Amino acid sequence: MASRKIISNKGGDYPPTVKITAAPGVSFVGKYLAIRDGIKTQYGPKAVYQFAIQDTTAPIVRRAQNGGFVEVNVNVGDTVEIFSPPSVLDGMLRQVVVGETVKIVYTGLAPKKPGKNPAYLFDVEVIA
Repeated sequence: MASRKIISNKGGDYPPTVKITAAPGVSFVGKYLAIRDGIKTQYGPKAVYQFAIQDTTAPIVRRAQNGGFVEVNVNVGDTVEIFSPPSVLDGMLRQVVVGETVKIVYTGLAPKKPGKNPAYLFDVEVIA
């Protein structure tokens, strides 16, 4: 029997990630390609949205070998992901249809309510 090496698929070779909450005012424009739902995270199952990037002011990052993140350059049309978006953005993105082009602008945090973390706020618009 021929031998073959088995490698771990943990960590995978995934597209770079858009850091959409890097700072208020950052924006992202991309064509919605797909959703991977139910991805296990430390916060429970979350969604990962894939886009063909058209424009952004948000940093695009990849996981580094040391566990941190490093910024990477991408070209128009490259696939990027928004990983485990905040609940408000997740709810908005679930209304977008595959193939539509969407513009996302992070507008900042909502006022904090006692005993709760402030919500991340976004303007989301389908532009094509």
